[in-house]
Amino acid sequence: QEIMPESDDIPWYRDPLHLLKIRAFFQGQFNKELLDCLDKRPPAWTTADVEEFVHSDQIHGPQLVAIHKSASLMASTALASSVGSFLICYRASPNLTVSSVASVVGAAVGFLAGHQVSRDLYGTRNFDPAVANIAFYKWLISRSS
Repeated sequence: QEIMPESDDIPWYRDPLHLLKIRAFFQGQFNKELLDCLDKRPPAWTTADVEEFVHSDQIHGPQLVAIHKSASLMASTALASSVGSFLICYRASPNLTVSSVASVVGAAVGFLAGHQVSRDLYGTRNFDPAVANIAFYKWLISRSS
């Protein structure tokens, strides 16, 4: 199963490397090593590659697993909150416009609640997730070279 596509025609808002560059710029972590890592696109990877990285890197491997679990929890809470808000609002007032707005607000609240819970549950508040992602990208690039 391919997680990261190989092509370069990804829109900028879906490109994880572009988002990491923006985050690094605004957080003041913009250094030469980070730029060198993010300028080269890593090759396509699968879940087997992620498992191999987890076993090879004792520090960033468990962090990467925690990041993936955290993202799954945030998506689940956002979806559940969105659907629940829509149904509650639609039952109170069968207006689709109002129910849709309530669904969007519910998704945002669910995402933020899931983010806070996952930070405590998986310990992602104790490390910077960008460092683990960059370590994984460096590992992919060095392995493919």
